[in-house]
Amino acid sequence: MKRYVFSLQAVLDLRLRDEDNAKQELADKEAELRSYQQMIDTMQSGLADFQKNEKEDRGHGRSVQEFRHSVSWRNKLKLDLLKKAREMQDVLFDIDRARHKLIECTKKRRGLEILKEKGLEKWQKERDRRDQLFMDELAQNAFIRKHHHHEE
Repeated sequence: MKRYVFSLQAVLDLRLRDEDNAKQELADKEAELRSYQQMIDTMQSGLADFQKNEKEDRGHGRSVQEFRHSVSWRNKLKLDLLKKAREMQDVLFDIDRARHKLIECTKKRRGLEILKEKGLEKWQKERDRRDQLFMDELAQNAFIRKHHHHEE
């Protein structure tokens, strides 16, 4: 008997490729998220250091212009931090979308794999049934020959 051939194997291969692409997209977005987290951590640390230095320098007779520059710089750092946080939220949204896409791709692939497994199981049962019929026929023929041989 021929080996089992799944008629939808080409579709299953496409679904596997789609799932792999979805996994890669999710991994890329998670790497991007880690990058944003590192940037934000660095920016928060820089802002904290700046504020600490400013607090220490307050008593050293600074001009109004230096003070304004300091406040402007601190505000710019805070705005940059907020901008990166918003961008990170966009990446989190992309990650959520990529996860849903991966789940859908996995469901589609798994559905075809279940069909393949059921088809293979059916094919194996049919093969086993035919093998058993063949063995029964051999045994019956051997019995007939043996019984026929004893009668002669």
